[in-house]
Amino acid sequence: MIRHITKAIVLLTIAVAGVSCARGEAIKPDEPADVDATRAFEGENLVEQARVYTAGERIYYLTDGDISTYLKGKNLYAIIEFGGIVSIDRIFITNVVNWLGGRVEIKLDGKEVGGRFFSTNSMEWVLQGTNADLLEIRLKGDNTAIGEIAVTGEYIKRYPWSAEKGEKYNLTERQVGSITISGAEASKGNYSKAIDLNLKLLEEDPRNPYANMNLGQIYIDMRRMTEAESEYVEYLSEGIKRLENADIAENPERKKLMEYLASLYKTELLGEEKSSEYHRKALEIEEAENPDRITVGEVRNWAGIAGSLANQGKFDEEMEYKEKIYQWVKENEVSPNDGTLGWALFRYSVRLRGREMYEKAYEVAKLVYEKFPNTEEARDGSLHLQLGITAMALSRWEEAIDAWKGSINMTAYKANARLLLIAYCYYKLGLTEKMEKYFYLAQPPEEAEFWREFHNVVRTELNSKYPDRKYKNNIEFIEAKEEITKNILSKYGYFPVDKNEIVTKISLSAREYLIQYNIEIE
Repeated sequence: MIRHITKAIVLLTIAVAGVSCARGEAIKPDEPADVDATRAFEGENLVEQARVYTAGERIYYLTDGDISTYLKGKNLYAIIEFGGIVSIDRIFITNVVNWLGGRVEIKLDGKEVGGRFFSTNSMEWVLQGTNADLLEIRLKGDNTAIGEIAVTGEYIKRYPWSAEKGEKYNLTERQVGSITISGAEASKGNYSKAIDLNLKLLEEDPRNPYANMNLGQIYIDMRRMTEAESEYVEYLSEGIKRLENADIAENPERKKLMEYLASLYKTELLGEEKSSEYHRKALEIEEAENPDRITVGEVRNWAGIAGSLANQGKFDEEMEYKEKIYQWVKENEVSPNDGTLGWALFRYSVRLRGREMYEKAYEVAKLVYEKFPNTEEARDGSLHLQLGITAMALSRWEEAIDAWKGSINMTAYKANARLLLIAYCYYKLGLTEKMEKYFYLAQPPEEAEFWREFHNVVRTELNSKYPDRKYKNNIEFIEAKEEITKNILSKYGYFPVDKNEIVTKISLSAREYLIQYNIEIE
């Protein structure tokens, strides 16, 4: 049983942004000790006692058990969760380094509080009993750093969970029952009852991640049930707020929650920066859980971050992440159905092509074709299109022919342009007979008034000549029409065509097709 603590102090030591202000060794969480607040406010380094106990009892919880988790990059922050509601009297920070317009920001339960400089390199916040359960320290701008932070206050209420490092939030049997019932009520559309059940759980403990996640999902679901735009926005906003309230280190489902929030911010067009932020949080959790290897979960979060960066116009940063994805996929087994990674690499190939990096664009597209054959890009012909375009840009005519034939096998709709591209590739290879063959198979031209009649006649005669023939793919069916096509073209005066004229026509067609992708050919 945790007994009431009247007064206590927290002391942390932090080194940030390349400016080392901390002294002593790393945090040692298993060494309880009483701490003298007066000594701490005088700036004495108590880093070895940063995991503070008073009378043998822990008085705060530091998210993820390691403050360095949060200190990566420029605008950095640390989060202290007290494991209950604390009436805070005073916050004091020493060794403040504040260059180039940077500043230190303190928030209690998400609300910023103002402080003042106590001396040339120390800051003080006198709060006189402000209640909070969450303290955030954020360092804004470059070259901002802090050394030690001390907090005094007293507990008003403790939450029903222990703050031991790595321990997850546990529900009581009664709470599990309430959570289960609320889910069942929500699935039946009894949203009011489901909401009430979760609100009662939050009255007992506002930090309950399961109740917050339940509420969040209920409001997200409710937005789909209304046609009023104002209600849609209201439900969505409340849902996201509740889900974000569940973002605590003890939440066993925190990684999935971060990925879900990232997806919501992206799909609802609420902000790519927030989407990227939650992907990064999920990535940190995945890295902490698997310190010795890179998992597919990490790589999928790279893809999410890359997508958000692209939508923000940060294409260089996007490509850095996608190059990491490409290198990882090359060396690891992946699911052939993984649309997340398949799409990310497909878009990487397109981006490379846009930068005229055709060799790498082709390599990436080829990898997608080999590793993700069951994804939408591979099935709808988009990947073959990319392979065909980049192969032609590289003058790899045989590979381009394979790609265009593969594209037609995926969909024969409006295949004429691709048949002419195949004809052009055969021309570049010096295979005149095949050039002519695919030129005629691409006929009649779309501007001919009789084109619909032409196709109906071809199909009828083909079915009459080969009534029982089964075709393996679209290309085989098209090639089977060669003789009949030439006969009908001859009947209407479209056959034969002078070889020089054929070359002129297919060259013009190929140039017009590729110029839309900023690719020029002879």
